[in-house]
Amino acid sequence: MKYLYLAGPIEKCNHDEVYGWRSYVESKLNSNIVPIQPKVLNSNNSKEILNQNKKDVLRCDIVLSYIPRKIESRRPSYGTIFELSFAHSIKKDIILVSDDKYLVEHPIIKEISNIFSNLEKSIEYINSKFC
Repeated sequence: MKYLYLAGPIEKCNHDEVYGWRSYVESKLNSNIVPIQPKVLNSNNSKEILNQNKKDVLRCDIVLSYIPRKIESRRPSYGTIFELSFAHSIKKDIILVSDDKYLVEHPIIKEISNIFSNLEKSIEYINSKFC
């Protein structure tokens, strides 16, 4: 089994923005790929949230991060960027899906991740990598 961490905006997002894309990805993955969704903790304890996210990233094989411009322009996804940075620091494969040209053209983002403009192409890549 392979584990896929699904990173993306949560704070100040509605239910569909948080779970819609994650459910779609889960429905398209090969059966040997287990998705890991971040825990939406009912906590204002940032240390608890940070530790849970780090633990989830540690146990995954690859990180898929979805950061659409619509959400990013409303409020930057600082937590997701942290998860990408942490994943890179422990040498995890990172896939970024975004239509935000400023994000995908950032030199560090380009250096640390495989970038796709849509979820379908990223899912094809993940499924072929873990077939």
